[in-house]
Formats: sequence, C-alpha cells, structure tokens
Amino acid sequence: MESACSGEDEPGSAVLDGHCRVTAPDNPARTILVIGDSHAQQWLGAVEPMAGESNYKVVSLLMGACSFGIESEGRSQGCNDFNAAAMAYALEHDVDAVITVASAASKDSTEERIVDGLPAAARELTRHGIVVVGVRDNPRYPFNMYACSQSEGASACATDRSLKLASEAPFNWPGGVPDGVGFVDMSDLICPAGVCPPVIGNVNVYMDTNHLTATYAGSMSDEFSARFHAVSGW
Repeated sequence: MESACSGEDEPGSAVLDGHCRVTAPDNPARTILVIGDSHAQQWLGAVEPMAGESNYKVVSLLMGACSFGIESEGRSQGCNDFNAAAMAYALEHDVDAVITVASAASKDSTEERIVDGLPAAARELTRHGIVVVGVRDNPRYPFNMYACSQSEGASACATDRSLKLASEAPFNWPGGVPDGVGFVDMSDLICPAGVCPPVIGNVNVYMDTNHLTATYAGSMSDEFSARFHAVSGW
C-alpha cells in the first residue's frame, strides 16, 4: 500500500516534504524511482501493478507542472530546486532505476520536444549505475476528451494519431543516448490503429484534456512491464 516516505525512504531535503510516496514490499528485489510532474504520476497506474508482480519497491517524487531535468530557465525556481533535490535523492538512496516522461507533446500540433535538461540528468544518473527509462508523452488536446465523449459520443472526439504526435518520438538526443537509458512508447495502445479515441474497451482513456485515467493506465500494465523490462535489461 502506498504511504508517505519514512525511515530509510524519507527525503533529507525539506524541498521534497509532502512530495514523496512509497510502495514497499518486504525484501524488494529492486527499487524504482518515479520523478516528474502529473504526466509521470499518471504512469504509476501501470508501474505499480508491474512492481507488484516483480516485487519492486516504487518511490515517487512528484510535483505538478515540474518535468524532470537539470536546471532550466524555462522552469520556475521552485521546480529547479525540486529537481535538484530529486536528483540528490536518487544518488543518495539505493535506487536501481528512474522512470520519468521523456518528451512533451503539444495540444495544438504534432510538435514533440525533448524535456528540457533530461539528457544531462539521465547522463548523471547512469554514471552512478542507475537505469533511466523515459516514457513518451501521450497526445494532448485543446478540449476535454472525457467531456467530449460524454456530450458528443466517443467517435466524434477521436483524432488521427498523425495529427497529435510526431511521426517519430524525439528520442535521438544531441550527443547521443548513453548506455543505461531506454525509452518506452505506449502510443500504439493509446492510439490503436492510428486513431486516438476517448474510450477503448469501455474504459475512459482520458480524464481531461491531457491526462490518462488511472484505469486505462492500469489496463496497459502488462505491456508496459514487457517494454520496461526489454529496455531496462532487467
């Protein structure tokens, strides 16, 4: 059961107070640290079941509107401070892997960009033997997908994937991708057959304009686990 971090998992920095949660089985085989904003948080719906099956501890360090990367001018000072503290936490604790969101999609175009400062942060983590797995961002919308499906019907709100995401994920980092970094792209399950609908298998995919529901994230857990383990080498 998830709880506030305490004991050996408790952050040493006051910046992380109230932002740290943990799900810890007895004698976990490995520890996964999820860092980032609400788009990282939503993937806990897939990570937690995977961890339960594999006997992993899951620690999350989450701050709204604060993607993970080294200090950037595009972030608030509070977010930069949070990320510095999260990096220190990862290096100071017995963390085996960090999961975060590696790209940022646009609600108005197919533009996807590399999360600011993530490549440098990932290189620092891998230098310390920590695996980094970056998840591709999900499509975002200028309208509420859940509300649209309720008022207009699911088919009226579905959008072609080619209008929401780049033809290729932005996983080719300047300077190359270091060993120990892998990527997970779940867009084929969010947009099956090239279409991004608000409902799949009678499950709401979105809760608003850009966040997946916990139920739909959980429904992808088996495939997320397969892809995570393939790129992490575990």
